[in-house]
Amino acid sequence: MKILELNIYEFGGLKDRTLSLSRGLNLIEGENEAGKSTVWLFIKFMLYGLPKKGQEERIRSVSRDGHCAKGSMRVLHDGEEYLIERSFVESARSGSERVRILRCRDGADLYEGKNPGEWMLGVPKEVFETSCGIGQAQSTALGGKKSMDAIRNLLSSADEGVDISKIIEKLDRVRVTYRHKVGKGGRLSQMGEEYARLSAQHKTALETQGRLATLRGRLASDEVRIEELRRQQKELNDLLTQIGFYQILQRFDRLEGDREELRGVEEARERLKKEALRTDFLPTFSHVATLQTLAGQVEQAEERLISERERKEGLVKTNQTDDAGIQTGKRIVELGGADAVTGMIRGKKKARTGFAVGCGLSVGLGALLFFLLPVASLPIRLGALCGGAALGILFLVLCLGAGKKVGALLKELGISSAEKLETSAEAYKRAYQDHEARQKSLADVEAGILLSKSYLDESLTRLTKALVMTLPREEAAATAERGRAEALRLDEYLKEDQALSRRLELLLERIQGEEKALAGYDAESLRKQVSPGVREMNASEIERAELTRKNVGSRLEALEKSQRDRRIEEISLSANARDPLSLADEMATLEEKRRRAEAYNDSLELAIQSLEQAADAMSGSITPALSEAAGAMMGQVSRGKYGELRTGNELNPTLFGTGGLSVPGELMSGGTKDAAYLCLRIALMTQVFGGDLPPLMMDESLCQMDDGRVEQMLELLSTLCGDGLQCLLFTCHKRESEIAARRGFHHQRIAL
Repeated sequence: MKILELNIYEFGGLKDRTLSLSRGLNLIEGENEAGKSTVWLFIKFMLYGLPKKGQEERIRSVSRDGHCAKGSMRVLHDGEEYLIERSFVESARSGSERVRILRCRDGADLYEGKNPGEWMLGVPKEVFETSCGIGQAQSTALGGKKSMDAIRNLLSSADEGVDISKIIEKLDRVRVTYRHKVGKGGRLSQMGEEYARLSAQHKTALETQGRLATLRGRLASDEVRIEELRRQQKELNDLLTQIGFYQILQRFDRLEGDREELRGVEEARERLKKEALRTDFLPTFSHVATLQTLAGQVEQAEERLISERERKEGLVKTNQTDDAGIQTGKRIVELGGADAVTGMIRGKKKARTGFAVGCGLSVGLGALLFFLLPVASLPIRLGALCGGAALGILFLVLCLGAGKKVGALLKELGISSAEKLETSAEAYKRAYQDHEARQKSLADVEAGILLSKSYLDESLTRLTKALVMTLPREEAAATAERGRAEALRLDEYLKEDQALSRRLELLLERIQGEEKALAGYDAESLRKQVSPGVREMNASEIERAELTRKNVGSRLEALEKSQRDRRIEEISLSANARDPLSLADEMATLEEKRRRAEAYNDSLELAIQSLEQAADAMSGSITPALSEAAGAMMGQVSRGKYGELRTGNELNPTLFGTGGLSVPGELMSGGTKDAAYLCLRIALMTQVFGGDLPPLMMDESLCQMDDGRVEQMLELLSTLCGDGLQCLLFTCHKRESEIAARRGFHHQRIAL
């Protein structure tokens, strides 16, 4: 297998990179962290994918940006070019991986479900890594004990990590894959199960052949029925198409009738307008509502005016005519009310009585002093008598004055006596108050009458303005009755006009819709296409034709669906059907494989038994072919100094050169050990894979060698690449390419 091209879409730290490789020596240069190890990891990913366990390799492979790993690799295998496409998309749990192997010459998708590495190379990933890849971590261990152990194991078991003591264990593991120790499971058991499965498939294949024959017979008979139903359906469709044309012609006739009706409605509306409208004003329902409102306001104003006048008449009829009593009551109210006046009368009466008593006492006291003072002089006695008389006269004058005031008050009030005043003062006051209240009510009524008249006049004015809008002025008598009559007349007109307008709208809408729907039809052309028989069909005959077409359509649809289902079943059976003869051959082949596997299993058991018996003797054996191949390569690298590699009983390697020169492993220099190890690894790969070798991957494998040894190793690699080996040497130095260019080694230099 040869790698021709790498297309890294997104992998690790690399993105959108394409590397074209030669079929021989490829020197891939790049500084540290440039991606050399990533390219080697990408090749393993394309061949074997990412491991299900272990996170380190997955972390290095999945890009941080897209959280995925994807790309393609074009390879040459057995003379045919293939394109391997693989992608891995990371998810929260683990991720999903997809791989395809496409043949380049025709794009065929091959080997679904297989890993390209296992199919092309025939080995698992672990064997590919240990045989085809010499990584940086391994090369750094060269020259020490690990290197010697690796060389010893390679010589003894063709695996640097497994010594001869592991061979028996490996053989037993292989044997277990054929038959488990308990007798159940393993490859032999699987072959038995596969044989039973093939036997069941053979039986199913025979049944499928019978079913296919039945299906194909039904398909042929149903096809005849389908053709007959399609013919009937076509005849019915043609008939119903003519019926549809005739119905369209009827729509043309109805359209003309609608146009005639439209003209009649327009004329009726114009007549109604001329009859109903008395002025140029176009009334509306809002104007009708205004007339009704104004007529109602006039009626309310008239009713209110009548009510106010009736109220005034009632007040006038109930008004008292006793003006003297009303005046007495008014004076009493002015003097503070009935209680104040009666209190005033009582006070004056008491004062008059007191003055009279004072008068009598004063006169009596003067006389008493005149007679009780005999010893006094006459002037004194006369003075006392005159003083009493004068004081009595004063009290008498006051008494008479109080009496006059009472009389004057009674006269002013028009009451004959103080007793009557005391008993009637409250009645006079109430009479006056009632009179005042009636006068106020009468004034309110007068104001209401004036307001009602004003409101009535204003309402009549507004009603007149509204009436003259729809009536001649001489007919616009402003009365509530006239306003309501005009509102009723206009309302009837507007409703009738509205009905006619709605009818016009419906007719116009229908006419416009029909004109638009019928615009694509030519009536005269349709009349020529409709046969006389269709014109004479009645509704029941048309309905029967429709039902017949639906029935035929349903039967045809059901039959076609059944036909499709049978064809799908036929295709499915044909696609999945197995040839009974082919299955019989597979069963015979499997039986032969199982026979050989039984024989191989017996051989394994015999080999394990023999190895167990000869385990001690095997410790000193050497793989001749591996030793011979490694020795030949070592001879080229050492310029003929060493040409043979042998081991002793302890598998310690020894190099033999010309002239009997021998160098045991413990005396080899570090560079010699490195060279011996690399030669053994390359020889191992040639022994494992035989003719069509896979690419040899060397990651910094020459970094610890001096320039001379590097030149010798490049010469060896150049020779091997000339014999058909492809080598990818990853290095962070330029010396390899410089040496190759100087020596003229055929190579391709790729800079990362």
